[in-house]
Amino acid sequence: MMKLATKPFHPARLGLSALGLTALGLAGCSQSSAPVDDFPSLILGDWICNGAMREDGMKATYTVDVSYNSDGTVRGIGDMNMSGDGLKITGKMDLLSTWDLSGKLLTETLVSIDVSDMEISGEAVTPLSRQIFEDTVREGLETDESLQPGEVSNSSIDLLNDTTMKVTDLDEGSQLTCNRKG
Repeated sequence: MMKLATKPFHPARLGLSALGLTALGLAGCSQSSAPVDDFPSLILGDWICNGAMREDGMKATYTVDVSYNSDGTVRGIGDMNMSGDGLKITGKMDLLSTWDLSGKLLTETLVSIDVSDMEISGEAVTPLSRQIFEDTVREGLETDESLQPGEVSNSSIDLLNDTTMKVTDLDEGSQLTCNRKG
């Protein structure tokens, strides 16, 4: 069974079982981070996060609009693309988590995840294989412990300022870069 590319939604993961990730390096080396004391106010608001990862011969990329809210919730809505083994898979994801910040430690707890509008293409895709794959993905989402409500993910905030947030998933070592919207 193929796992989707991210753990609980957690922008640092999306990776999403949901959805860990490899760094895209969108933040320049010359950027500096704000003082840690400013992190709680700087994280609030809307971000565009991009990530990529490889797993089980599949490459996954995604772009997610993420909103960190003052009530301790974080919402991510975005697109994912997976390819490998002659297949191309696209879909949309909608994630809801809670977040907490202690110094540079960002903790997110998955509340819900929904993957929809899946499209599967490739030479080996028949109507039956498409249905089997969709059923497998849905079953994987339902049984993957990292995608279950209550799953906790921890990340280190490596960079946070008015325009950029860069985090490293402490379980997987993957990195995610987000740019402030607007």
